[in-house]
Amino acid sequence: MNRKVPWFFSLAASAAVTVLPSRIVAQAAHTLTPPEVYAVMHAAIRDTFGIKDEDNNTDVWLSLSTVGTVVEPGDLGQVNDLANFCPAPKPVIDAFVREPKLDAVYEEVINDLVGAQKDYTAAYFKARAVLYKNGKKTPEYEKYLEKEHAHLAAYKELATAKGSVERSVAAADLNDADRDWATEGFRAEIDRALAAMATEEYRTGFSRQERRIEVLKSSQAFGVNAVDAVMGSFVSPLSSMSPSPASWSTSTAGWVSIAYDSTQIEKRYDQEESNARGFGGLSLGFLNLLGSGADHGSYTHKVDNVYKLSYSYDVLRVQLKRPWLDSQVFFQPYDWTWGKSSNTTAFPYVAVARDVTTLRPLESPVALYDNKQIGCALLPVEVIVARNRKATATTSLDDYKLIESSGSRAFGGSLFGIFGGGGSRDWKTTKTSEDGGTVTFNVTSEGLAVIGIISQVIPPTPQPNLADKWGSNAWLPSH
Repeated sequence: MNRKVPWFFSLAASAAVTVLPSRIVAQAAHTLTPPEVYAVMHAAIRDTFGIKDEDNNTDVWLSLSTVGTVVEPGDLGQVNDLANFCPAPKPVIDAFVREPKLDAVYEEVINDLVGAQKDYTAAYFKARAVLYKNGKKTPEYEKYLEKEHAHLAAYKELATAKGSVERSVAAADLNDADRDWATEGFRAEIDRALAAMATEEYRTGFSRQERRIEVLKSSQAFGVNAVDAVMGSFVSPLSSMSPSPASWSTSTAGWVSIAYDSTQIEKRYDQEESNARGFGGLSLGFLNLLGSGADHGSYTHKVDNVYKLSYSYDVLRVQLKRPWLDSQVFFQPYDWTWGKSSNTTAFPYVAVARDVTTLRPLESPVALYDNKQIGCALLPVEVIVARNRKATATTSLDDYKLIESSGSRAFGGSLFGIFGGGGSRDWKTTKTSEDGGTVTFNVTSEGLAVIGIISQVIPPTPQPNLADKWGSNAWLPSH
């Protein structure tokens, strides 16, 4: 009986070896280039977790970092901000800056969308009167929002608490805030009114829009401060991860080990597949150095090839959770459109369909509305965390010297995709042999790193149903 030859082995926490499917392409021995190596790393993670992002029947896409760790897991501000950006629709994250911000895109959409019109019953207007009277919020609704804000503030304290004692106190405060919201914030009455209105509304009806705006504003007010090596200070609305970053270094559940060498890289690499996925044409290097001074924010690629390269690392999938985001706006975009805008001449799209040939997600061709960025092809839903990162490489002596001297740059840099990152990241090199003009060395990096993002592919948005009733200000694609 013939068996498939695996191109690498994946060792799960149970110590059972999983033989992964292989696509073998015979190639002559040659130096390895960044597109080859990163395409195979991309394939290793996809095959390990069963991510079929090239299938048009699935709505996921893997973005692999080629600039080191996307965030430091111990930095809550950076971890939180990771949930708040729209990755470019490419197979790699090849920039240290995380833009555009998801909350800014979402805010622009919910503030400027125009919903389809419906006729409402007397029950709807009775429920709405619980929230508004003479065009103003009722005292009960104002109290509801006040207690909701207090609840969110208590939730932030729990999410940012350090140590068991601080977390215990914060948990008790959250319970108190929850009780106050129920007993003093008219929570039952307001929630009933909101639910009654929602049963008659489209997804972009008045009550849902009001809640989206209120929740986002509150979440932004109680966001987490952070400082980025490139962008400076910023605040992102509070999000969370499951499992939480505090457990990543101690937990054994979910971790999978991956290892492969140059021979397996050459066997797995398929140029046609790599180009179709988007690696062809990318400007990539094994060493990326972040600029300083006037060049701060830019980066340069170094080291265009290696003679040999092997990897070993453990990976874990972690879910992103955003209580402030109602993703129905993006994934069920049939009952809203933009309002007409005098300074936007072409109909804008948050996202458009995949490429019909390669099935890659595409950038929106018109990503500005009223001079604001609204393009967002991908919504991150999970991250790939790595630990025990090790590599062995053979390079020229000159390249080795450059790699060795760049391991603790004050302004950040990355090596072989999974080492380093923005800010003062580092890696350790240990020379094992030198033969004429070549050097073989090991690379290691302590701690954890977020090296990839799994996103949902946002469908063409908006897609207003022309059979619905629309107001005179509604901008319909065919009009």
